[in-house]
Amino acid sequence: MTRAARVQALELKDIPSDLQTPSKWFTQPKSETLKMFEESPSLANVQRVLANNPALMKRWMGFAHYLLNETTLGLRDRELTILRISVLGGYDYEWGQHVRIARNACDFKDADFEKVLAGSSHDGWSDRERALIVMVEELMTNRAVSNEAWEKGLEHYTLVQMMDVVFVVGNYNMLGMAINSFDVELDDGLQPIPVY
Repeated sequence: MTRAARVQALELKDIPSDLQTPSKWFTQPKSETLKMFEESPSLANVQRVLANNPALMKRWMGFAHYLLNETTLGLRDRELTILRISVLGGYDYEWGQHVRIARNACDFKDADFEKVLAGSSHDGWSDRERALIVMVEELMTNRAVSNEAWEKGLEHYTLVQMMDVVFVVGNYNMLGMAINSFDVELDDGLQPIPVY
């Protein structure tokens, strides 16, 4: 028996009109990721749940927009970060959404997802990607990046990119906790984190 969600996803008619269409949320140019969401026939379940608190949703979306569309991290690095957070946090919803994004916007293959599931111990990472994955793992387990991982990261990323890594991890960890706490259902077609 499945239990009812703690926070129900609102019907479109019950969502304030300025939150019903992703293209109305921002004035900046649209990234490929945002265009993909706009082509969806309806809001994602997470958006429909967050719409229960329109003021919070509006303010969070501005921050999330930067991390999703304007971050100094490249698309691949951003998606590797979010996917590894999803695995470490047990965030099935984020995993499902970002597998779709990674496949469509970054041309991820099954082997890429296998590496994300295995983590920094997988031998298929480039030095740059391993440095990123180690930072993500340290942030998720220790809530900080060690001096060694920070120095290794600076060999491949600028200071601003390093800051973006920390904020991407923080935002998607917070969002994953909210999604899990609110019992947000997976959108149609999304799959949870595979169990091996």
